[in-house]
Amino acid sequence: MRSSPLPRMSRRGRVTVGVLLGVFLLLTLLGWGVQVWTDWLWFEEVDYTNVFTGVLRTRILLFIVFGLGMAVLVAGNMWLAFRLRPLLRPNSPEQITLDRYRSVLAPRIGTWLAVIGVIVGLFTGLSAQTRWSQWMLFRNSQTFGETDPEFNIDIGFYIFQFPFLRYLLGIGFTAVVLSVIGALAMHYIFGGVRLQGAGDRMTAAARAHLTTLVAVFVLLKAVAYVLDRRAMLLEFNEGVELYGAGYADINALLPAKEILTYISIVVAVAIIIFSNAVMRNLVWPGISLALLGISAVAIGGIY
Repeated sequence: MRSSPLPRMSRRGRVTVGVLLGVFLLLTLLGWGVQVWTDWLWFEEVDYTNVFTGVLRTRILLFIVFGLGMAVLVAGNMWLAFRLRPLLRPNSPEQITLDRYRSVLAPRIGTWLAVIGVIVGLFTGLSAQTRWSQWMLFRNSQTFGETDPEFNIDIGFYIFQFPFLRYLLGIGFTAVVLSVIGALAMHYIFGGVRLQGAGDRMTAAARAHLTTLVAVFVLLKAVAYVLDRRAMLLEFNEGVELYGAGYADINALLPAKEILTYISIVVAVAIIIFSNAVMRNLVWPGISLALLGISAVAIGGIY
């Protein structure tokens, strides 16, 4: 016996929600508009309106690029999970329960994904536009003609490029995590991932999709280890109460993070190959991630 579909919100409820959202957006935009107008008057007074418009254009550009990029990545992975849904699902109480959700989502899947993309993109864009100064430094980076004693990298890298690269890495981690959560939810709702019933608990398509996202996350972790090695030259060393890498950092932590970088790359490749071409299950990805975690604790922590 099929479960009844989810109850729909009444017209009055939809109107109420719409009015509340409209008031919230109006107050938010009004406060932002007042601040922009005040700043414009100040820059006009000192005859530097070109600086104000340049900053404003940069913030709008970052809002659009990062917001749109995050929306496409997250909603695109959820759409891919929907397209990879199995046509036949085993008969189980779990699938019967999920039928009501499928009946609500499937007919308007494009609308639901667009709403999720707009929400994710909005918050990402709002965060990105605050990094306009880092982007301007990155875009107009210069060399100092002096290199650091450890990596032989021009000091200008740490001033102009490093801060924005760290932010890009954080955005990458966020995009992958949200994509994994969204894709896993879609695979579960539409039967690609199952907790009950006969047969495999995960279809081959769902396994390939999710393991690829996990492998990308691990590769980003390798990039994070590389940037962490550079960051050691900028961090405050409590042992000697100075900024920069100390003896333990140079002789222990730097080699440890380099080893973890290579381990992360090997684990990422192993996750894709073994989970889809050799074992065709999630045993090896689990072992690989456990190995990476143990290595991080043993090499990066204990050592």
